[in-house]
Amino acid sequence: MPGEWIRRHQLPIAVAGPNVTSVVNAASYISPGLPNAGIAQGAIFVVFGSGLGPANISFAPAAFQSTTPTGTGTITATYNGQASNAAPITVVANNLGIFTIGSNGQGPGIVTYPDYSLVSAAKDAQCGGPNTTCGAANPGDTLSLWATGLGPVSGNEASGAGLGQNMPNVPLTVWLGGVQAPVVYQGRCGCCIGEDQIVFTVPNNVPTACAVPLLVQAGTFLVPGAYTITGTGGADIGPFTATITIPAFPTLVSPLATNFTVTRSSGMTVNWSGNGSTGNVLIQVSGATDNTFATGANAVCTAPASAGTFTVPPYALLTLPAGNFGALSFQQLTAAVPFIASRQFGDRLRNP
Repeated sequence: MPGEWIRRHQLPIAVAGPNVTSVVNAASYISPGLPNAGIAQGAIFVVFGSGLGPANISFAPAAFQSTTPTGTGTITATYNGQASNAAPITVVANNLGIFTIGSNGQGPGIVTYPDYSLVSAAKDAQCGGPNTTCGAANPGDTLSLWATGLGPVSGNEASGAGLGQNMPNVPLTVWLGGVQAPVVYQGRCGCCIGEDQIVFTVPNNVPTACAVPLLVQAGTFLVPGAYTITGTGGADIGPFTATITIPAFPTLVSPLATNFTVTRSSGMTVNWSGNGSTGNVLIQVSGATDNTFATGANAVCTAPASAGTFTVPPYALLTLPAGNFGALSFQQLTAAVPFIASRQFGDRLRNP
């Protein structure tokens, strides 16, 4: 009978193996190829793809870690005996990602009070302790920022050796509303493998607003001051020396909140504290889109850092679509420095 033939002669069906599409920091979710997308040693990361495991989440019976060197490489996943494609990965020493409330790398960061209650826009009536919201922070408060990617610790975290380890040698600066915040502790938290805790104090001169930008610089960066750059030269250019001075960073005063209201025909005034800075600042009204979020544009202006104020003119804002205005970008510009190098001459043989 036909049915009997089908039962006895079933054809094999190909089962799709796992496929890895990207590897990202578990807090920042920055896509590969973008700046700050590298995975730091000791960081928690997420592998995206298909066919990577069962429909229901599965947990490893024991924690694990690897000793992966910095550089470029590949990562594969194996499930049901089938190996995935080899997806590219870049491993770096430090690359911090801040955990966010939305767990997608966007929006408010996870920042807590000493009792582990959450800094938030609204205050819970039962405020106090983990998993409660306790409202906005105030100058002088000591807060903890939760992240991953500060760097590797000494010792085996899987056995608990690296938990709670301070990492003071990692160059790190916390900026809150454009003001540098004193850091009390930076290192691995005492509870979890790969999770970092940065404890800082809210500065007294921090600007207040519904949303204040929080930024962490980790790794190698330059602070204000004079720097001398030298080069040994090569076959065509001789040795050279150049000196560059990075001016003090001005502090943005207003506006600070994101999604602020702008009347395009009136212009927009930006105020900042010069802090003795020289040169120019760059002001960019970014993320201006129409109400469909399908069309957007930016307005970019420069002004002397010593001025302390600048009004983006109406004719510039009127070129932007009427609708939603996003964040304001405010940066210190450092002027290019020329240098002189001798040209090397010599006999060269060339094939005709």
